[in-house]
This record gives sequence, C-alpha cells and structure tokens, in this order.
Amino acid sequence: MPANSRKSKARPVTREDILTRREAIDIANAAAYLGVSHKTIRRLISSGRLPAFRVGGRTIRVYVEDVEALKQPIAVND
Repeated sequence: MPANSRKSKARPVTREDILTRREAIDIANAAAYLGVSHKTIRRLISSGRLPAFRVGGRTIRVYVEDVEALKQPIAVND
C-alpha cells in the first residue's frame, strides 16, 4: 500500500481553531479539547447538555461553539 493512501489521524482541535472558525468536530476531538473521555462527551450529548447531530448515519458531530460553552469558570470565595 502506498504511503500516501493511508488514512491520516485528525489533528486535535486547538483553542485558536475554536475561536477563529465555525465548524463541527467529532466526539474524539471534542473529548481531547476538553481533556475528558469520549464517554463523557457521549453522556453530555445523552443528557441534552451538548447538542449533536449525525453525519452519514454513524458519525456524531458537535459544534465547537457548543463545546466551548461547556467550560465554566470556577467562582472564588474570598
């Protein structure tokens, strides 16, 4: 098999990607960006906290804006 016909791994989504482009990413990239497991992303989708959609029947995608919205600042008590 020629080297150029192999599937390449998708690069992880960076904060710059999220802030500069409006796009959808797969569960693996969403999990990598948040530093959680793919199971956590699936739980968030199932609970309705993270909107998602299917592409091509099997692939689940989420909008990067929705992933970013999951991040919440921690309140500091003085």
